[in-house]
Amino acid sequence: MALRVARPRARRPALPRVVGARLRRDRASRWILAGVGVSVLAAGVQASGFALHRNFNHNDLYHVIQIAAMILLYAGARRLRDR
Repeated sequence: MALRVARPRARRPALPRVVGARLRRDRASRWILAGVGVSVLAAGVQASGFALHRNFNHNDLYHVIQIAAMILLYAGARRLRDR
């Protein structure tokens, strides 16, 4: 009789499972997560130093993108419900 080595099953990390379950159930979290994603994009633009024009630099572009992120966060907050 051969010995078998017990190996633990590969499991997905907990955070993606929680986020995925939340996104399937709750519309508000989709909006909020989109707002966070756009905000991260804005931070990337800020850190890159990218400029569209000499009078419209990375700081200006960051704030324009951040406005869009705030709108998405607000839309998600409006959809939140007490449980």
